[in-house]
Amino acid sequence: MPYDAIIVGASFAGLAAASRLKGRRVLLLDRKEIGAMPTSACGAPLRIARDLGCEGAVTQAHPSGHIYTPKRAFEYRLPEPYCVLDYERFCKLLFEKGGAEFVRAAALGVSPDGHTVTTSAGTFEAECVVDASGWRAVLAKSLDRGFVDTRTLAFGVETEATGRGEGLHFWFDPNYIRGGYAWNFPSDGHCRVGVGYFGENTGLVKVQGGLARLLEALRLSPGHMHGGYIPFALRRPTVGNLFVVGDAAGQSLPATGEGIRPAIYFGLRAGDLVRDVIERRASHEAALRSYAALVEGYRSRYDFLQRAQGVMMRLPTVWMTLTLAVARVDWLRGLWLPRYTRAFQTGAYAGQ
Repeated sequence: MPYDAIIVGASFAGLAAASRLKGRRVLLLDRKEIGAMPTSACGAPLRIARDLGCEGAVTQAHPSGHIYTPKRAFEYRLPEPYCVLDYERFCKLLFEKGGAEFVRAAALGVSPDGHTVTTSAGTFEAECVVDASGWRAVLAKSLDRGFVDTRTLAFGVETEATGRGEGLHFWFDPNYIRGGYAWNFPSDGHCRVGVGYFGENTGLVKVQGGLARLLEALRLSPGHMHGGYIPFALRRPTVGNLFVVGDAAGQSLPATGEGIRPAIYFGLRAGDLVRDVIERRASHEAALRSYAALVEGYRSRYDFLQRAQGVMMRLPTVWMTLTLAVARVDWLRGLWLPRYTRAFQTGAYAGQ
């Protein structure tokens, strides 16, 4: 076939997969230029940028998190620093590590055998195909019309405002949003300020109003806005002969909405398995089974966070405040916070 692999989607998951296929015939497809139009707040563990050799994209590192309710403020010292990334810079650095051929085109679907991808620029064939096309899961949905469940989509909107600060800041406050949370990530001279909502059939008006109120409270002026849908339920990681990665597979974490860390982790692993197929170390079927087993091994954790999200949406303010106070007790924090932040270790897979 003309290509060893086709990867649809040039964001975190697709680029991570491509980075593991250097020296192979890889086609990377996206309807936008690489690094254009971010839909993420771009907060991630600093170690991910280091593991991938993309530290040049880090704009600011933060050692602490701050959570606010109408009743109280809490500070959590993080077990490891988190950082804010320059999305365009990060994507371009990661793209350079893979050496894939890039074509700007909209993916329209894939053949039933999973080898021929139809796009606005024509059709392309490959031995392995990876769907990293975001929440729409364009390829997977073309094989299974019911693959995307719109009832499990959160919605967020964010703006960049001029300002400085330290730490990652989160608000669980119905004054800004009920059934979600707001955030402010300082990033070297500007702040990424946004609001996300976990309810079904979310509309733009609800989060825009909350964002306007938060910006007013912080005395910040809005800049360019971006946003979109985020799946909060894990989907099937394979459909037919497709590897499905990142938001296409619903791999963003429920309750927190953190998506970069799992997208890169599963993207790296999918890339490794695709390479095994290309180099005849594994059959296509065996690689698909291995990838599915890897993702399914995390399902209980996703299910737990999804249940926690459901509770958070309905929890009265006083009980939310009490829960956060209890979670801050040293011995309890030592149990849950390191387990959360140290999941999805990329270091073992990032090096070539």
